[in-house]
Amino acid sequence: AGALSAQLSYDEGRTGATATATDSTKNRSIIASGTYALGGTKLFAGVRNTHRDPVGTINAGNPKFTSTLYWLGASTPLSPAITAFGGLYYENKHGTGSDPLMLAGKLHYNFSKRTWLYATAAIARAPSDDSTQTLTGVYRDQTPVASHQTGLGIGIQHRF
Repeated sequence: AGALSAQLSYDEGRTGATATATDSTKNRSIIASGTYALGGTKLFAGVRNTHRDPVGTINAGNPKFTSTLYWLGASTPLSPAITAFGGLYYENKHGTGSDPLMLAGKLHYNFSKRTWLYATAAIARAPSDDSTQTLTGVYRDQTPVASHQTGLGIGIQHRF
């Protein structure tokens, strides 16, 4: 309605079922988010609660977990063709010392209403309870590769 936009969704994914084993790992998420427009600038906020129920033996390679991801962000036009985006993401991985925090940014250069060039950058870190670094990973059951991650990307997108 007007400057406010909101969404609520439920997502369930299942993996691991075979012809002989019909059970599967379930990843369930409930997501609530919204935006508020202040002229050309938009503010974003959201929360996602995810619960993973694995099939088989629960261990480090096949964990059961619950996590809650929170995010805040904004976008603003820098010129008629360029828009800047920024966001801060925090995930509470319940029952672990790994609660990653990620800062992300993106620039869009619009060639037209349906085609743009983009550049993204993000950095994530997850301090543990004992002040050492623990594994990061800010997406459901993503396998983290380090206590500190940096990502860069460029590309072009066209919407049909």
